[in-house]
Amino acid sequence: MKRLRFTWGTATVLVLIAFVGAMALLVTIAFRQSINLEYDDYYPREIAHQTLIDKRNNASALPQAVTILKGDGVIDISFPLIFDRDSLEGTIHLFRPADNTRDVTMLIKTDTAGRQKIPTANLDLGVYIVKIDWKYDDEYYFTEQEVYVSEFDRNP
Repeated sequence: MKRLRFTWGTATVLVLIAFVGAMALLVTIAFRQSINLEYDDYYPREIAHQTLIDKRNNASALPQAVTILKGDGVIDISFPLIFDRDSLEGTIHLFRPADNTRDVTMLIKTDTAGRQKIPTANLDLGVYIVKIDWKYDDEYYFTEQEVYVSEFDRNP
């Protein structure tokens, strides 16, 4: 009966086979990972970037800034009193950097005091960037602020 010999050549072939198998496994895992981009249309947004800068400058030039506060189970957004609430139009985007499928976008609908309250009960725990893009009297504005939603915010 012939005995199998384990030589350097056999060891080299086994190591190469294991290496190729590991690389194939890593490539397969990498291709199955989901990639969440902040935006799918980076090029058009880059072209319009100066417009965003102008909107931010308009917002920072206001005598009273938009305030974004968190507490009592809500995100409380207060617009300056110089804005007539009926003429104010725009969107509030709650951007979730960790998972863009959990983003929330809504229209601005303020109460008589110029405030809009967004309940945090239905939001995932973690960081959101509140992005407010609005128009008033043919002038455009933009502001953003990071907000952290914790378990304490869900059960005030």
